[in-house]
Amino acid sequence: AAEQARAEQERRAAAAAAREAEQEAARLDAQRQMREEADRKSLDDLVCPKGHKLQPFTAQRGFPCDLCDAECWDSTVMWGCRNTNDRDCRTCDFDICAQCSKSRSRRALRAKGEAV
Repeated sequence: AAEQARAEQERRAAAAAAREAEQEAARLDAQRQMREEADRKSLDDLVCPKGHKLQPFTAQRGFPCDLCDAECWDSTVMWGCRNTNDRDCRTCDFDICAQCSKSRSRRALRAKGEAV
């Protein structure tokens, strides 16, 4: 009877360990999928020459694009780097028009061999 009880206890412990291993594998797989999804999404981010993510903003008439020098119209959406340091001071000044933004995605830049 003691031997049967010990065997049953070992079987339950093995089953519990298998469940834990399965749960851990599922958790790791979910983390991997989330990282891959984040990487795919980040490839579509627009970036400045320093690799900072660009943010959309509404520019006033005459605001110039740093790539093509075209001046925008009133209420034109442009993309700009708003990177700041720990004192909240801007560390980057890069603004581009919608037309030029097409060439500034990480995906497009990597396709050209740039490391971003």
